[in-house]
Amino acid sequence: MGTTKAAWARAEPWLFRLLALLHLLPVWSSRWFVTLDGPAHLYSARLVLGLVQGDAFIGRFFHLSTYPEPYWTGHAVMAALLAVLPAWLVEKTTWSLAVLGLAWAFRHLILLLSPKRPWASWLVFPFLLHYATGMGFLNFSLSLPLMLATLAAAWQGILAGRMRTALLAMLFLLLYFTHLFTFLATAGMVLAMACWCAFTTTWYKAGKLLPQLFAALALPLLLTLGYGLAHARQGPPTAQAGQPQLWHWLLTGRAWNALGLEGEERTCTVLALVLLLAGAAALVSGLRSTARRPGMPDFWPLLSLACFAAYFMLPDTVAGGSNVSPRFLLFAMLFLACSVSISKLPDPALAATLAIMLPFGLYHTCLQVEAARGLGRECDELLEVRAAIPDQTVLLPLNYSGNWMHSNLSNYLGTANERVIVLDHFTALAPFNPVQWNSGMLPYGPVGNFATSNSPCVHIAAYRAATGTAINAALTWKMQAAPTDSCLADTKRQLREGFLPRASSQGADALLYTSRPGGAD
Repeated sequence: MGTTKAAWARAEPWLFRLLALLHLLPVWSSRWFVTLDGPAHLYSARLVLGLVQGDAFIGRFFHLSTYPEPYWTGHAVMAALLAVLPAWLVEKTTWSLAVLGLAWAFRHLILLLSPKRPWASWLVFPFLLHYATGMGFLNFSLSLPLMLATLAAAWQGILAGRMRTALLAMLFLLLYFTHLFTFLATAGMVLAMACWCAFTTTWYKAGKLLPQLFAALALPLLLTLGYGLAHARQGPPTAQAGQPQLWHWLLTGRAWNALGLEGEERTCTVLALVLLLAGAAALVSGLRSTARRPGMPDFWPLLSLACFAAYFMLPDTVAGGSNVSPRFLLFAMLFLACSVSISKLPDPALAATLAIMLPFGLYHTCLQVEAARGLGRECDELLEVRAAIPDQTVLLPLNYSGNWMHSNLSNYLGTANERVIVLDHFTALAPFNPVQWNSGMLPYGPVGNFATSNSPCVHIAAYRAATGTAINAALTWKMQAAPTDSCLADTKRQLREGFLPRASSQGADALLYTSRPGGAD
């Protein structure tokens, strides 16, 4: 028996690493890992590199924000990698960092909280490809490992009676520059942890820790205040998801389900129900086994319950920031998994939970592999025309696809060494993005609704009239299959009069046109 336990103790860390690596299969199963917003973030990083290098052509259209914006980490990492690696490899490397970082950070936290049950950290596996991965929320995905690492460092400081202030300050600052929402949530969690310490031990101990926490938080909180002042504006009204919708998301695993693939909702429903049942059992077992006063470990189920409360109570859209509810649901389920890992549940009950969740989580990964391959093939076809795009091109993308995951595919055309300004670049409109459109070069008003419709009505020549710069290339995506209407007929006329066909993908879904000398534009 002892030999078996020793063998398992040696093998378990390697099995954990192997399973974590298996979750990279969707990322590496095709040349490009296509997510909804991912192409825009990669293109934005390419613009950062060009602007830092002083590229005058890119500088005509974009500039770097003068304020230290809270979404720099992903841009900085990818821009640095783009200086030495091709764009497709930069994308894969950055997403791999987010996936493996979450696996490492969760295991680090569980080893700290429950060192005798390291295998309980396997509950993280369904979370490695969470809903924000498919949505392409790169900075948010990178912020999750930082959140867990910050909570672990704060927990260690509380147990030791002294915070490692310099380490916490670095983690909080990095969190600020990665994702403001996660930074603020983590700051609240750490302060709540200190207050829980005061409740379960002594106010004197917490009183010594709080000044150290505020010292670590001082700079990022000042930056947050400055961000609010620098970007003060009248945002859109808040929007609250209805309670039936919130319950549906909870019970069908919205924390993991992003793409709506066939079979994905059923798989995520099983994951959600099993984890919720395990969480309820862990809570009951904890209440039954403790006639004592609450202790520090009770913080984690309370943290999960607090995230559930925020999920049900806070608006889904606040001042232009959307997807608030799924983010809190992801937090709640992640901390519920943490609570189950360190709970009083007997090992056989926890093992049974893992025995159900692990295969369903791996099946979900298989679904994502198939989706990644399909999207990758379509992306490859669109990029077949990229070699024909000249340097210093101003490109108008016209997307006729009904697949919402194709919305930002054209941004990949601007990620190579050639300087290509892709006019559909929505992230540069966000006030928190490091790269911003120059106000006199915005295409959205003059040119038309090409960025928001898959049946666009456009006036190509209007961009030169408004900005003094001509559109010298246009890309149509799946235009051949689009139903003909007045807008499509007029767009074809403008292309015919002002442009020449330059390149076509093998399936003719991607057609590239470049301006003809003396054409309409």
